[in-house]
Amino acid sequence: MQNITLSIKEHKGEQRLCAELPYDMGLIKIIKTVPGASWSQSEKQWHFNLNRQVVQFLEQRLGSLAKLDLSLLKIQLIERKQKQKEEKFAGIDAETTKATDYCRLWMEQKRYSRQTVKKLFESVIAVFQVLSAAQLQRIDV
Repeated sequence: MQNITLSIKEHKGEQRLCAELPYDMGLIKIIKTVPGASWSQSEKQWHFNLNRQVVQFLEQRLGSLAKLDLSLLKIQLIERKQKQKEEKFAGIDAETTKATDYCRLWMEQKRYSRQTVKKLFESVIAVFQVLSAAQLQRIDV
């Protein structure tokens, strides 16, 4: 069984899902059926739109022909999520960030819908970014 390693790389200024695989016409035929699949001559790799559906599509189509190695991709996604969180909370003190995380967890445990929690915290973060740290300290809940 062949091994295909998926990872995130920047290609022409865009984050893309890249596949490292051995040269095998059967595999390449399947790779070409993935929506948005492109061959990068410079990287010598196939690349796709960065989304979960591509991974699911590959898992379904490859079946027993090849094994998808997602270990590097999982690490990169965790790092990417952490970086996005840091950028989102830039300028917000650690205590406020911790309280926000706690509140989000509480809402999720109380079974608020994912969309409700997301929209609420997008608004809260926008308010935090507008207010300075000193102004946040004066807010009494």
